Amino acid sequence: MEFLNKFEIAGVVGVANVSTISGTKVARFSLMTEYGSTSKDGGLTIETTWFSVTAMEGGKIIGVDKIQKGAKVKVCGRVRVRRYMDASGNDRQCWDVMAQNLEIMED
Repeated sequence: MEFLNKFEIAGVVGVANVSTISGTKVARFSLMTEYGSTSKDGGLTIETTWFSVTAMEGGKIIGVDKIQKGAKVKVCGRVRVRRYMDASGNDRQCWDVMAQNLEIMED
């Protein structure tokens, strides 16, 4: 049996931070997507979802320093669940997208 963890999203960058770790540029950013549908009363409903993305420069990922607020980005990668304890001592988890391919789209 083949197992698959593949995730693809395209959206607009919110907060973006680029740092260098051991000589490799790493971008951590939020990415907003929107999904539109028609409600029962015929009105348009927009569902906005935010994703946390990590992209390490190398291989198919170049130009992470160009990732900034408002940029339109397409990301292909895998999902990773990160567990942690918050300041109040509560167990928490969040879902991160680990980019394996990244494209900064032109307007």
